[in-house]
Amino acid sequence: MMVDNDNVVGMWYLIKEIANLTGIAENTLRRYADLFGEFFIVKKYGRSTKYNENSIELFRNIFSMYEEGYSTEEIREKLTKENMQILDMQSNSHEITTVPQQLVSTLTGIESALQGIKEEMKKANENRDEIEKLKNEFQEFRMQQEQIKVENEKLMKYITETREEEKKKSIWSKLFNK
Repeated sequence: MMVDNDNVVGMWYLIKEIANLTGIAENTLRRYADLFGEFFIVKKYGRSTKYNENSIELFRNIFSMYEEGYSTEEIREKLTKENMQILDMQSNSHEITTVPQQLVSTLTGIESALQGIKEEMKKANENRDEIEKLKNEFQEFRMQQEQIKVENEKLMKYITETREEEKKKSIWSKLFNK
């Protein structure tokens, strides 16, 4: 169970630290964390995960149950009945509350979906900014086209006027530029 609250009392440990304290291999602890993650109280720090000090005993219990020959399902059932607990976040007391595994799974899914939505909103904002930039460039292009059109009209008028004047000149003035 992920916790974003600093009110949970106790120390927090990385898997490596728990391995040093318990003598259980890091890869074994990671496998336990993957298999029974809903039973642990954890905090995420970037890419690092820290486990509450109560997790040390839980890791030891899981290790012992495997040593005694329990299967993964038997361990899960036993933990569900006896040890599926989290600290009550409403107080600093050690009141224990049980949390169904389905709720943990649902909350994890919601958290993942919200992260996806956040990323999509970021992309949408970037796209909106790009569209606004393109709109401004298009407006500028249209203004330039209008200016070119006006200049072309002036040029055509000048050419027409010049031709008319040339037609009016006599052949002698055309030949001698007079």
